[in-house]
Amino acid sequence: MIVSKAVWLITCWLWHTAVVEATPTTPRPLPAYPVSMAQHGKIYLVVREGPENLGSPGYFRSRGGISQALLHAPRASEHSIGAQDLAGVEMLFEADDIFARRDAWMEIVNQGGPDHAQRVWIYCIATGPNLRPVEVPDALPNARPVTRVLGGLPWSQIVRWTALEGHNAQVRDLFQHMVENDGPVLPAGVDNIELSWMHNDDYNPAWQAYGAVLGIPPDVFENLEGLTEHDVARDLMRLVTSSRLVPDEQSRQVLRGLLDWDMDAEPERDFPLLRYGQPTMLEAAALSRIPWERVQIPPSLQVAVVSGVIAVGQCSAALDAVRKTFEKGPKGRRGVAS
Repeated sequence: MIVSKAVWLITCWLWHTAVVEATPTTPRPLPAYPVSMAQHGKIYLVVREGPENLGSPGYFRSRGGISQALLHAPRASEHSIGAQDLAGVEMLFEADDIFARRDAWMEIVNQGGPDHAQRVWIYCIATGPNLRPVEVPDALPNARPVTRVLGGLPWSQIVRWTALEGHNAQVRDLFQHMVENDGPVLPAGVDNIELSWMHNDDYNPAWQAYGAVLGIPPDVFENLEGLTEHDVARDLMRLVTSSRLVPDEQSRQVLRGLLDWDMDAEPERDFPLLRYGQPTMLEAAALSRIPWERVQIPPSLQVAVVSGVIAVGQCSAALDAVRKTFEKGPKGRRGVAS
């Protein structure tokens, strides 16, 4: 009798488990926002570099792309002061490179000038539906639009980058002139600072078929109606990768591949958006820590070595420049080996 009852209970449990597992979770209806896609374009992002190359191209590439959620202090606990300070690293989006270099200049000024400033990176990004322009209520008449990112920016979405550094001769001259003449904090010469851009070899031109998403309310994360911000974010990702925004099936599948977000194939897909990083070459990591202001190399090569993303051939050229610099004796003459 006891055995029969046990068998009956096990049978009931197996049946219940099978029914629960077989019952699909019905997804919520897509948000009813009248979304559309803007024309493809470029947008610029300004990030000040932190300790241990935090915010550099090599840092972001190793994490699969750019996301504020990943900006944490290396080896710091989530609740430490260091982690809290760096988790809020501000990322400034601009519509063109002129405004971006002005933001980068102000980052240097706000750090106390070229002698104290950390390197400031400027990234050129291809627009896509993970970007949404937001109108700020009660903004000034000439206020520039604000851009919000949903989840992050896959590394393949980064077109190129450059850096503004304190030891840049033009930066130092402009800052000195500003201080000595009590000039405006944003001199006109900032727009003419020469920058050397480095193309991202991992950039995927397929992004050119897409643009930012329009039609999502600016307060979408405020009127939650019983949902969490996480729920709303997942619904928005499902919306921007749906036929509502991208009617063509082939184009939609390409977009889902670019964003690594396909809830038809992976119903439980969740954040973080960025899941796959690329390891940093040991040579690139080592070269990024050398004080390159003391080494004479072309600007294009300098951007490559400090970025932490460098080709093998560029490594050889950089190491050769280091060897020549530090082999020189007094007054620039080569030392004689004994």
